[in-house]
Amino acid sequence: MTLGLALAKELGATRARLAAYATSGQASGDYRRVVGYAGVLVD
Repeated sequence: MTLGLALAKELGATRARLAAYATSGQASGDYRRVVGYAGVLVD
């Protein structure tokens, strides 16, 4: 994620917007250990 955003900036992107965010706990119902997922739109 960090590398992708850095590369997008290097290629001229000027902004990023969070499109969606969720965790594995939301899908499984088990919140003891979760992984976060984000969808980001880069312009």
